[in-house]
Amino acid sequence: MKTNEKGAVGELRVTGDLIMQGFRVHKPLVDSMAYDLVCSKDNDFFTVQVKYISAKNGVVETSPRRIKSPTERRSNTEFDILAIFCPTTKECYYIRVDEFNASIRLRLTPPKNNMKTGIKYAKDYTKLCMKDRK
Repeated sequence: MKTNEKGAVGELRVTGDLIMQGFRVHKPLVDSMAYDLVCSKDNDFFTVQVKYISAKNGVVETSPRRIKSPTERRSNTEFDILAIFCPTTKECYYIRVDEFNASIRLRLTPPKNNMKTGIKYAKDYTKLCMKDRK
């Protein structure tokens, strides 16, 4: 599958998942925005950047980048929510921009070294949550 096709699948899967969670989903008219979708619920609006990321070694990992030119990439945090569609699990994961720094690493399986602190499990990010996670 080509990159733009993966992006389209990710946006459609996230759109459907957000609608099932009770959100209204809006699509910007131009593709050059720093976000792919806008969702709203109870008069609150959130911009959403969508990524299509396959799991590797029990982890879904990405960083929010924008391609400015063919040779230049820069960090992108000009959105409220990063939504990841993972074809490996067929799940969508939602991370608020204030919940990560430069990269996002969601574990699908426990680490082999039994580390407990600082681990973010993907199962805890399947619902769009605008409040602090417990």
